[in-house]
Amino acid sequence: MTICVLLFFAVDPMAAICVGVFAGRKLKAAWFQPLLLSALFLLGTWIFFDMGERAFLFYAVIYLLLGYSAAAIAAGLVKK
Repeated sequence: MTICVLLFFAVDPMAAICVGVFAGRKLKAAWFQPLLLSALFLLGTWIFFDMGERAFLFYAVIYLLLGYSAAAIAAGLVKK
């Protein structure tokens, strides 16, 4: 259970931010990657834990927001 908590609160958010930074550097080619990461997270947790659990949907939305906000910041820094 400790590993799951570590994944949900440390590893997965950092992965979403890293994917967002990578997508922000090449925004036209990689705009879909934060969306793909959130969708794969949701699919994996629903398969592994409980299909249709709404708590995982909340985490997926948070990871999506983290990824796209990191992409927007990275894209803004690349333009400068």
